[in-house]
Amino acid sequence: MPRITFSGTGFPGWIGCAAAFAALDLSQSATFASDMASVRSLLDQANYSEAIELLMKETQENPAHEAARILLAETYEKAGDSAKAVSTWQEVAAISRSDDNLRKARRALARLGRIELDAKDAAATDKTDASNDPFKIPMPEIDFKGLERIEDTKYLPPILPPPLNAEVPPFFYESEHFTVYSTNERLSRVIAERAEAYLDFMVDRLFAGRSWAVRFPILVYTTLEDYYEHGGPRGSGGVTIPHITGEAQAIL
Repeated sequence: MPRITFSGTGFPGWIGCAAAFAALDLSQSATFASDMASVRSLLDQANYSEAIELLMKETQENPAHEAARILLAETYEKAGDSAKAVSTWQEVAAISRSDDNLRKARRALARLGRIELDAKDAAATDKTDASNDPFKIPMPEIDFKGLERIEDTKYLPPILPPPLNAEVPPFFYESEHFTVYSTNERLSRVIAERAEAYLDFMVDRLFAGRSWAVRFPILVYTTLEDYYEHGGPRGSGGVTIPHITGEAQAIL
């Protein structure tokens, strides 16, 4: 590291200091730029080990070089070394003063954390066993083929009192606690069955076993525009309609 000395004080001295550090930065950038072609070539060949070696050397010689550290983290990810990718992204998050780089590091750490959780899930021997996760609900497999089909577009008269005088989809299925309306007969049944599974979970884990004493309508529309036309707020994908008493009245 070259030693920089200044003989002057005051404003001219600061100008000299800034110029010297600018020259030093340019020198460091040039050092990195001379290796970049090699790094890119190695990455194009999927030769991650040698690319990592060059990038590690750069970050050791120039610890504040964020671009090199970010590229190192990304290369660790490509090489499948999640642990080192995480630690390198954490270094970026710790040293960076760039909002863009901080956001990039935080997104990467969130993504890698999600991948790790998914891998643990996939390694579980019994996918339906919720005993190790208090908020995972065992659900039966669903055959999704055909559920998107619109079997009838003729809507039924409104079932909810004013001001929500919206017509409802034609096919309904009644389970113990729900009546589901949709444009596909099997879809209404599938949604009702899964709603019952969620309700059983909530009664057991969240409501201390208290009973559910009402039948609740769920209205499923075919498109966002269809949903908006029948009472769904613009910009939303679903809504719970409250009664004048404050109690929930229906789900759209």
